[in-house]
Amino acid sequence: KQWYQRRVHGESYTVQEQTLRSHSFEPAHIKMIFNLRLDQDLYHRLLLVFLTSFSFCYLASYVLYSLALWVTLVIPFSLALATLKSSLQLEVGDKSVLITGCDTGFGLALAKHLTGLGFNVFAGCLLADKDGPGATELRGLANPRLKVIQLDITKQEDWDKALEFVQKTSFLLLLVCGAL
Repeated sequence: KQWYQRRVHGESYTVQEQTLRSHSFEPAHIKMIFNLRLDQDLYHRLLLVFLTSFSFCYLASYVLYSLALWVTLVIPFSLALATLKSSLQLEVGDKSVLITGCDTGFGLALAKHLTGLGFNVFAGCLLADKDGPGATELRGLANPRLKVIQLDITKQEDWDKALEFVQKTSFLLLLVCGAL
């Protein structure tokens, strides 16, 4: 175990870093799956690609050949690539993510997004036990893959409880520190 001193908001505290030498890790086998998404994000992406491709075709038609030739070649190819990019997703299975700072901002948005992608998310909120606005919003989603936990990053007891809870539940793939 190694100890580090840090300063946050003018207060000095000690954070314990636990080495994971006793655990054996295998490389994560992450697969990509094709899942056709028909959502607003895809429609916006396709519209942007169409307008950009058409503009390129219009300009290219002045240099080489006709507009019809460029449109029949470029636009279908561009739209197919945009759809493919939007539809490829990670196969997450039972992988989990622990995110700190889920009361507001980046942590809150990331917790919602990763839950939507299918990850098991442990959302660490500073005010989870006091029903803070972020914790209340996340609990209101009523998603079984989203678990709101009390986590004050300046308190070793909260880290120990979070670590114990996560280890009992699933395999942790990623730790995102959004509370700094």
